[in-house]
Amino acid sequence: MSIYALDDQFVPSLADAVVVHDADAPVSPELRRRGTPHLDAVLARSSGTFDGPILALDRVDQGQIHAVRAGYFDMIATCDSLASDPELHAYASQLATPDPLRIGTGRAAAIGLSAVVVRGGVFTLGRRSDALPLDPGRWHVVVSGTVDSRGAVGTLADELSGEHGISGDVNARVIGLGFDLTRLRPELAVMTEDLGDIPPPEPGAEFVEFREIGLELGALTAAWELDLTPAAAVAVAAVERELQR
Repeated sequence: MSIYALDDQFVPSLADAVVVHDADAPVSPELRRRGTPHLDAVLARSSGTFDGPILALDRVDQGQIHAVRAGYFDMIATCDSLASDPELHAYASQLATPDPLRIGTGRAAAIGLSAVVVRGGVFTLGRRSDALPLDPGRWHVVVSGTVDSRGAVGTLADELSGEHGISGDVNARVIGLGFDLTRLRPELAVMTEDLGDIPPPEPGAEFVEFREIGLELGALTAAWELDLTPAAAVAVAAVERELQR
C-alpha cells in the first residue's frame, strides 16, 4: 500500500503556495472523540508535546493550498490517528467527500513542509528520535516542519536556522505538492539552491542519525531503501520528477 501521492499541479512560489483564511478548521466532534485515545497514547509516550497553533487544510484548488487555523492536539486526534485505524480513516474520508485528499472537512489536516537543502550536490535525511510524537524512528527530510502562523516562508526560515544554522534569504522553490495517504494531509516539497560547503546538521532532540543522499537518479535509490515518512517519500519522489525533467 502506498503511503504518499504527488499532485500534478503545484504552485512553485512558496510565498503563494499556501493561502491563509481567517477561520478555524471545522473539526468533527465525533472524529475528535474517536481519535482521543490515540492522542492520549501519543502524549503518554511523548509527554512534552505542546498543543501549539498550526495551519490546516481547508481545500486544495489548482495546486494551491487554502488553509485555516487549528491546534496540534486536534491534528493528532483527527489526522495522525488515521494512520493506524482503518475504520477511522474511512470515517474521515467520508466526511470530506468527494475528495478527502483535497478537502479538509472534519479534521485538522496539518500542512507539512519538507525542504531538500542542497549542499554540494547532496541533501540530508535524518532518523527521527524514538521519543517524538509523530513517526518515531523513521527517516525524514532535514529540514522539515508543520506550517503554522509563521506561514510557509516563515516556517522554512525558522527550520533552516534551527537545523542548519542558516540565516538570511535562501533561494527556495516548491517542487511538489503531495499527500500523506495514511493521514490524509498535504505535504509541500521544497528545494533550495545549492548552498555549497555548509556544515551538515548535528544530532539533537529531533534527529539522531543522518544519511547524505546525492542529487542523482541512481543515488536516490539509497533513500527508498530507508523507512521513510510519507512526507519524506513525497520529497524524494518530487526530486526524482525534478531530475527527470
